[in-house]
Amino acid sequence: MSSIETIQLTDTIYHYKNLYVMNVNRAKIFALKHGKQQNNVKWLMPFHSNSFLSEENFNTILNVINNNDPLI
Repeated sequence: MSSIETIQLTDTIYHYKNLYVMNVNRAKIFALKHGKQQNNVKWLMPFHSNSFLSEENFNTILNVINNNDPLI
């Protein structure tokens, strides 16, 4: 592969990765704005599609928030 082909390939790969990251960021911003417009919302936890929490881990997060709310 020539140098120019390597550069073109790298550019193509990063182009699509950058589009993905920008889309994830837009979705996160949308989720934050939407959450802030809701009544009685105290916490926002926007996750993107590659996030995974088991029920146990999610409950751990909720317990930490509920037990330390004034400190957070």
